Amino acid sequence: MADLKRCRLARDEANLSLKRAKLARDGLAESLKLAQETLLQAQIALQTDRAAARQAELRTVIAAAETDLASLPRC
Repeated sequence: MADLKRCRLARDEANLSLKRAKLARDGLAESLKLAQETLLQAQIALQTDRAAARQAELRTVIAAAETDLASLPRC
């Protein structure tokens, strides 16, 4: 009888440990998902910033070219 109680107690403790591990896994999975979403948002923001910077550079080059073009004599 005592052996049966010990076995049940050990089983219950193992089940409890398993439930805790599952909860921890679920928490880690949620954290991973959030980190991946945050990374994606940062990558998109970086891409947008790079595109905006490149666009500003090109505007400067175009403005300089238009100024040069306007200063050329017309035939």
